[in-house]
Amino acid sequence: MATQPRPPRPSQPPRNLLSNRWTAQWIAPAGAAPQGFGVYHFRRAFQLESLPPAFLVHVSGDSRYELFCNGHRLCSGPARGDLNHWRYESVDLRP
Repeated sequence: MATQPRPPRPSQPPRNLLSNRWTAQWIAPAGAAPQGFGVYHFRRAFQLESLPPAFLVHVSGDSRYELFCNGHRLCSGPARGDLNHWRYESVDLRP
């Protein structure tokens, strides 16, 4: 019987993540109107050459999102906020 991988655990973000300006960009389908409505499915596959001490992912979405890793639902959101108080989650994906 194969063992199931342990689901990743919620993580505290590094302090500099909260004090420095973020360089990440929102992702959207090519050609999508910036203010247009749509429901999209984004997927990213990658391989790690070795296990890092931590593998933090910070995720948010404009409306709703679900984050899956290796078939396991890790989190969903975001919590209600506004443009000055945007919510996100930090998840450590390292097993």
